[in-house]
Amino acid sequence: MAGALQGIRVLDLTSVVMGPMATQILGDLFLYQQVRAILVQRTTDEWLAFCRDNAIPATPVVTLEELLAEQPVITHPLAGNYRHIRPGARLAATPMRASRPAPLPGQHNHEVLKEVGYSDDDIDDLLTRGVLRSLGSHMQARPGVG
Repeated sequence: MAGALQGIRVLDLTSVVMGPMATQILGDLFLYQQVRAILVQRTTDEWLAFCRDNAIPATPVVTLEELLAEQPVITHPLAGNYRHIRPGARLAATPMRASRPAPLPGQHNHEVLKEVGYSDDDIDDLLTRGVLRSLGSHMQARPGVG
């Protein structure tokens, strides 16, 4: 705690620490010091195993590259391989699965436009005039057609 007190002096935080929050701040500094002394006794992997064994939600802090490397590679029938980004929360009772490949850009244009009131003829006209252009439009101009 001596280091923390020195930091308070160097950063000129004495007015904060002497104010109404002083007890809480010093208590927090003491708590962090105690926790730090405990945490250094095990490796990150050991702490993660401890948390897993005791049903404590925990995950390591990783870089973006490490996070992406953990994601499974899925093969899309037209687009090829890509990394499937799994949800952050993984629930044992309701696991999420990729039931179909990710849609291509615009693949669901027809369905979406129908939901907001466009007719099949209006949608076909938009496709013909090039208003709708997408990687997926050639797959499905109309459900059951093309």
